[in-house]
Amino acid sequence: MKTNGLNNKEVKVLENAGRLIREKANKQQVKKFLEEIGRDDSHNGWENRETWAFKLHIDNDGGYYNYWEERARELEQYDLEKELKEWIEEIANTLYNESDEKITKGAKMMICDVGSIWRINYRAIAEALKEESTECCKEENDGVKE
Repeated sequence: MKTNGLNNKEVKVLENAGRLIREKANKQQVKKFLEEIGRDDSHNGWENRETWAFKLHIDNDGGYYNYWEERARELEQYDLEKELKEWIEEIANTLYNESDEKITKGAKMMICDVGSIWRINYRAIAEALKEESTECCKEENDGVKE
């Protein structure tokens, strides 16, 4: 391979990128490659900043948290993912297409902080909510004496 003044690491990165393209790499292979070259998009343990910001707003608002913890107990994971997505899309659509008077200050702040709602990993958030609701139920049951 002609290096055109690139160092060995840069040449290796380009060779690997070409291999991934030729092999039609899946998302996990590309993510691993990006991590190897130091372009990891994760944020505070979440896949990206948008997912982290969305979950942070749920966790930090008592009303949101209690609602979604209850929904996590009631719904299957797939349905929880779908409902989370529909909820934030409804808030965003109302904010952008109607009147912001219909949206609470906290919801406006959440949309602004999240930014690109299409990047949110709803599956990861649903998994975390399911896990938290299970832990919460376990703690409640452990506290009950027979």
